[in-house]
Amino acid sequence: MKSERRHEIQENSLAHFLEGILEQAKPHATMIGGVALALLLGFVGYAILNTDSGIVKHEEWNAVYSTLDQSFRVGEDDVKRQEVAQEFATLSTDFGTTRPALWAEYFYGQQNLTQASDLAFSDPQSATADIERALKSFQKVYDSADMPVLKVKALWGMAEAYELQATKESLAKAKSNYEEILVIWPDTNTALLAEERIKRLDNQGVDGFYAWYRDQDFVARAAEVEKENRAPLQGTVPGMDMNLEAPGGGLFDAPGAGATPGAGNSPLFTPSMDLKGADGEGAAPKPSSFTEKEKEAAEKEAADKAAEPMSEEAKADPAAESTDKPKAESTEEAPSEEKPAAEEKPASEEPAKEEAAKEKAE
Repeated sequence: MKSERRHEIQENSLAHFLEGILEQAKPHATMIGGVALALLLGFVGYAILNTDSGIVKHEEWNAVYSTLDQSFRVGEDDVKRQEVAQEFATLSTDFGTTRPALWAEYFYGQQNLTQASDLAFSDPQSATADIERALKSFQKVYDSADMPVLKVKALWGMAEAYELQATKESLAKAKSNYEEILVIWPDTNTALLAEERIKRLDNQGVDGFYAWYRDQDFVARAAEVEKENRAPLQGTVPGMDMNLEAPGGGLFDAPGAGATPGAGNSPLFTPSMDLKGADGEGAAPKPSSFTEKEKEAAEKEAADKAAEPMSEEAKADPAAESTDKPKAESTEEAPSEEKPAAEEKPASEEPAKEEAAKEKAE
């Protein structure tokens, strides 16, 4: 009669406790998944129904679940995750050897294992410390638990920590843990998952995951990634040439004007173009000097051509020569200055000779 009454009280207390935590868990149902939540509550309910303490202690279980609920809220915030892990450790210490204390210790190990998994590929040294703390917690739970479900969860946690270490010795320990799970918890989904892990651990050759994992230098890779992320922009902006000292930098060029091309590095100065001087020596002139010399040579050539017909016309018709002379002097000043005697002498002497010849004839 007394045992039936005690069992009834336990069931009522469990119903009240689960009702409260279900209400708290509703906001996270989509995040952690209905199946995972049901399994978690099933484990907690199983643990409470098998307690030897008689009436369920709401305060201890509520404290464990509240911290677990908080762990779902922190997301990727490392600081808050550390605070949650420390809270589980505190509950484990405060509650002694009770089942809530063991579950708090187990969740503390899980927090460290999760942290180690996140750091394994970026900060292996920190991950190693987290793995050691996780193994210590899982071992404590395994040694103290009198429930198969809690022992199995501790064994699984240790096996995953050993796999993360990825040494031959640690992988052998992981396989041993999975094999023990098959003995303690046979004919379950957990046992099927353990068998799959064992098959994966049997493949440790060159084509296996762990052979690759052991050969990776994650410390060097993490340093390389950090260096790449901190690399400066080298003072450049896409689409802009910030070399202000170069004359052809482009920043201070006038609109439509380009940089002065250099010989041999621009299509303007191709090997097929002979830009040497008349004597075949010297480097190609700059565009500015090249244009001035070309203009001077053209003016001189035009002046020479104009001078030849002018002298012939002057002999035939002095009047025409005298009328054309001002035009030639006004349009071509440079040639008239160079040869003044050659142009003025015929104009002054020829009329005198003609008049002298006329006087003799008369």
